[in-house]
Amino acid sequence: MKLRHSLATRAMLFLTAISALTFAALGVVQERSIRSERYADVETSAVIVIEALKEVILESPSLYRTETLQPVVQRFANKISNIHRLVAVDALGRVVADSEMEWIGRRIEDPLLAECLAGLRPVHRRLETDGQDVMRVLVPVEGAYDAARKSNILGALRIDMHLMFVDQKSRDDIWRAVAVTGGALLAALGVQGMLLRRAITRPLRRLYRAAERLGAGDLSARAPMPGEDEIGSLSRSFNAMAEHVQASSRELEAKVCELERARRRQGELLKEVESANRELNEFAYVVSHDLKAPLRGIAALASWISEDYAGRLDEAGREPLRLILSRTHRMHDLIDGVLQYSRVGRVRESREAVDLGQLVPGVVDLLALPPHIRVSVESPLPTVVAEKTRIAQVFQNLLGNAAQYSDKEAGEIRIGCSDQGGFWRLSVADNGPGIPEKHFERIFQIFQTLDARDQRGGAGVGLAIVKKVIEIHGGRAWVESQVGCGSTFFFTLPKADGPLSPETCQEPSKCLIT
Repeated sequence: MKLRHSLATRAMLFLTAISALTFAALGVVQERSIRSERYADVETSAVIVIEALKEVILESPSLYRTETLQPVVQRFANKISNIHRLVAVDALGRVVADSEMEWIGRRIEDPLLAECLAGLRPVHRRLETDGQDVMRVLVPVEGAYDAARKSNILGALRIDMHLMFVDQKSRDDIWRAVAVTGGALLAALGVQGMLLRRAITRPLRRLYRAAERLGAGDLSARAPMPGEDEIGSLSRSFNAMAEHVQASSRELEAKVCELERARRRQGELLKEVESANRELNEFAYVVSHDLKAPLRGIAALASWISEDYAGRLDEAGREPLRLILSRTHRMHDLIDGVLQYSRVGRVRESREAVDLGQLVPGVVDLLALPPHIRVSVESPLPTVVAEKTRIAQVFQNLLGNAAQYSDKEAGEIRIGCSDQGGFWRLSVADNGPGIPEKHFERIFQIFQTLDARDQRGGAGVGLAIVKKVIEIHGGRAWVESQVGCGSTFFFTLPKADGPLSPETCQEPSKCLIT
C-alpha cells in the first residue's frame, strides 16, 4: 500500500541518515583517538630510546665526545627503523653526534632545544622537517659538576621519529574500527527497522485500512488501539470520529426517512387540496346556478305583478313588491360576491410586471364614476409583479366604495404611492363621511357593512376581497380614518426584481376623471 511504503521508506531514510551521521561522528572521534594514541606511542618510544642512550652516556660521561658518542648514536639509529634522525648536542648547542653524520661540530638553532636546556625538562612536538612529518623529542643530559663551566649540563639528546608509518597503521586501525562500528550500526538499524515496523508501520497500516473501509462506506470500521502512545491516541481519535460519523449517518437516515414520509404526505395533501378545489368550484357553480334560478323567477314574478296590476295596487300594495325586487337583487349580489371571494387564492393567474400607472386609468374608465367624483393621482405609480386581474380588482373595489359612500357634492378620490424600502405603500383616500375607529378591523370581514343593506345595496365582500388579494401578494391592507374627514385605505406590495426604470413611473395625473 502506498501509505505503508511511504511511511516505512521515510522512517528508514530518517534512521539511515541518523545512523550515517552517528557513524561519521564516531569515525571522526575514533580517528582522533587512534591517532592520539599512536602519536603517544611514538612519543613514548622516542623517550625510551633517548633514556636508554642517556643511561649509556651517564655510565661514562667521558663518552660525551664525538669520537666516542658517534658510534653509539649510529648503533641506536640503525637498530630502530622509524628513527628519522638522532642528534646529541652539547650545552652550547653544537652537534656532538649525528646519525646522519652531517651536522657534527655545527651549531643548530632549534627553539625546542633552547626550551629544553633552559628548563632542564623533556620537550616534544610534532612538526615537519626535511619534508617529513616527525615527532621530535628532546631530553637534557646532566653529568658531574664541571667547575670550569660551572654547570653539570652535558647537553641534550634530540630524536626525530617518522610518523608516516604511524599514519598508515592508524588508518588501518581506523578502518578496522569503522568496519566494527558500521557492522554494529547496521545491526542496530535492522533492530530499529523491526521495532519501527512493530511500533509504527504496522499500527499505521491498520489505521489506514480502517480509514479506507470508512471512506468506502463501512461505518462500522474501527482501528485497533495499540497503546497509550501517539499512535494509540490517533487511533482513539479516529474511532471517536467514526462513532460520530456513524451516529450522524443514523440521524441523517432518520431525517431522510422523515422527509420522505413528509414529502409523500405533502403529495397526498396536495392531491386532496386539488380534489377539494375542484369539488368546491363545482359546488360553487352548482349552488350559484341553483340559487340564482329561483331568484330570477321571484324577481320576474314580482316585476310582472307590479306591471300587470299597477292600476289595481295602491302604495301599500306596491311597497312589498319593491322590497321583493330589492331583496332578490341583493341576494343575487351576495351570491356573486361569495363566488368572487372563493375564487381568490384558488384560481391563480401567472404573475407579471403590472404598470399601475396604466392600470389605474383603465379601472377608473371601467367604473364609469358619477360626474361629481374627481379622481387624481398625486405621485408616480410603480410597476409591480402581481396577478394583473386581482390588482385591478383591488383598485376597482376601493375606488367603487369611495364613490358609493361619498356624501359630498364634489367628491374627491386621491391615489398615492411612497417608497418603503422593500415595499411600495399605495393609498386610496376620499373626502367621504369617514369610519369610526372601532370598525377599522370589522369592515375587512366578509358580509360586514356599516349601513343597512337596503340603504347602500352593498354585499360586504369588496374589502374582504381586497385584504385577501393583498395578503396573497405578500402585503397588508389597513385603513386610517376620522369621522367627517374622509378615509384613507393603505396597502403594500413587494417591489419588482431589479431597479425601477424611468419608464415604470408615470408623471402624476392631476385629474383622470372629473
